[in-house]
Amino acid sequence: MTVILYFDSIPKYQPVGLYISTNKKGRKMSKLLDEIKNYQDSFIQKVPLEVQEIMLNATKVLEKEKISKNALKNNDSAKNFSLPNALNKKISLDDVLENNNFVVLNFYRGLWCPYCNLELQALKNINDELKDLDTQLIAISPQTPDASLSTKE
Repeated sequence: MTVILYFDSIPKYQPVGLYISTNKKGRKMSKLLDEIKNYQDSFIQKVPLEVQEIMLNATKVLEKEKISKNALKNNDSAKNFSLPNALNKKISLDDVLENNNFVVLNFYRGLWCPYCNLELQALKNINDELKDLDTQLIAISPQTPDASLSTKE
């Protein structure tokens, strides 16, 4: 899941919403949707039906729990946080915002998650454009530092 946050005044943190663009540059993100669809089609063809059913049931359980109700929504405030980066250096949202007008937070589950890999690659593909918009991309992951370094590359 990726959220782009606009910060008009620190420490207010007012997100304006999800980064989905319909302009020329947005085509790179719409390509992500095509890649996800291709992955899903391939998954249906390759994975045994009983495994697909197990995964579908697990998804239904998560949907039933409505864990997304706790996610930030438009006009919610993002609180400052500090987490170690892949080199074990503490990074805080406030510190990143001192040098950037925008932050894109990507919650990356890990190398094992195909959807996460597709999304992170799509963000990597537009990272230069994000930098031109004075935007810093931050991927937050529960991976170990060694795995995070591999992902960073």
